[in-house]
Amino acid sequence: LTILLLSLLFLPSVLTVFRALPDRGYPLARIFALVAVGWAVWLIASLELAPFTRWLILAVVLVFAAGNVLLAFKRREELLDFIKTRWRQLLAVEGLFALLFLFGVSLRLGNPDLWQPWMGGEKPMNFAIFNSVLKSVYFPPNNPWLSGYFLNYYYYGYVLAAVPTKLLGILPPIAFNLVEPTWFAMSGLGAFSVAANLAHKLLERGPEREQPISAPNHNRLAWIAGLSAVVLMLFLGNLHQARQLWDRLPEAAGIEITEQTSGISHLMAALNGAGKVARGEAELPDSDSYWYFKASRPILPEDPNNETPIAEFPLFTYIYGDLHPHLLVMPILFAALAWLLALFAAAGEERHPWLERILFWAAAGLILGLFRGAHTWDYLTLMGLALVAAGWTSWLTNKKIDKRSLIDFAVKAGLLLVLSVGMYFPFSQWFITGYNSIEFWDGSRTPVGDYLTVHGVFLFILVSFLLLELSGWMGARLAGWKANRYDINIPP
Repeated sequence: LTILLLSLLFLPSVLTVFRALPDRGYPLARIFALVAVGWAVWLIASLELAPFTRWLILAVVLVFAAGNVLLAFKRREELLDFIKTRWRQLLAVEGLFALLFLFGVSLRLGNPDLWQPWMGGEKPMNFAIFNSVLKSVYFPPNNPWLSGYFLNYYYYGYVLAAVPTKLLGILPPIAFNLVEPTWFAMSGLGAFSVAANLAHKLLERGPEREQPISAPNHNRLAWIAGLSAVVLMLFLGNLHQARQLWDRLPEAAGIEITEQTSGISHLMAALNGAGKVARGEAELPDSDSYWYFKASRPILPEDPNNETPIAEFPLFTYIYGDLHPHLLVMPILFAALAWLLALFAAAGEERHPWLERILFWAAAGLILGLFRGAHTWDYLTLMGLALVAAGWTSWLTNKKIDKRSLIDFAVKAGLLLVLSVGMYFPFSQWFITGYNSIEFWDGSRTPVGDYLTVHGVFLFILVSFLLLELSGWMGARLAGWKANRYDINIPP
């Protein structure tokens, strides 16, 4: 409820930053509010201007609230029109958040322990860092294992989790189990927003582009795309579980599989085993942990050199319940992708007022720069994407590579780098990496089969889409070629 109220306070800013998107960024309002409040509180405490307390958080919220109230007053007609015309969609988004949150809560109700009883895990480390952030007066936080030292780790995600915890005075072990379903639901809304907005933009250039963007078919298809993204991102894993079932289900049926067993016989044995497990006549072989843990190690799972990389998909992380940095940045990842999509959507549009441009680029530094202190290696990937997007949009604006487009790209790239680094400079002052060189990997290589196990579902979707796009493009070119060759007058 507190995060919802924060999101409503920040709604004028969100609608301004993501103006170019069809949903105006409403599903991202919770994420944006937490990121903005967390950054201001952290920066003030890092500069030791004020201690990290509930009163500092309240003061920051009030300052941001005042700014958003002024922005709302200035654009009151636009804001009221947005609410009047979209209220059904807004309620649907809130309903989706509630469903995802309750699902996440059910996972924690089933296993609220802060230590996984038989598989271990990193919860004790996560809980130690979380407590360290909560109890630190200034930043960087104190090292929970080494008295008198700072924590040399990408801890910033825990700051975002600590803001509502400290504001409400919730006990850390309870907050630990509330953060996870909240972040799960925010990640779902983020995935929904990016996919639905992308679907809208694709439909605009399709056969139905003459229809207005608010047409029912656009909304329906966009919602289907958004909900599909939620399922793909949060509820589906990789194909390793299918491989495990294929290999182990015959054991449940008491059937031994040998090299001489045909594929049809293997399939029938697997189906027989599945039927017995479903009817309660047999149990899956091996321990319970085998069936959910192995899927997070799908690449070289039996590697004798123990070079099996971790491939923890979101649902595994939430079932396992580790409040790890990679979990804490999941919602912000979608905010970053939404900002990139807004950059594309705004390409070629008329220049907006200075206030809009300032808020838009400040949001870029706020969102992209966060990864430096929350999950450092993601920063490099996202900045690479952002620089490509900046170059592409500069070309789209001018339709050619000339002095103007190059200057436009240089300005955008400079803003991205300066803001993302500058807004989080206190983190760089204290953080020292233990790795200071790059060299080629000379260990085991990922087999093609394992690569497809991890990415097969997504590659199928992407390749199918590209083939459809290629088919349409080639069809249009072929029609044009025939028209030129035989002088046929084809209507547009």
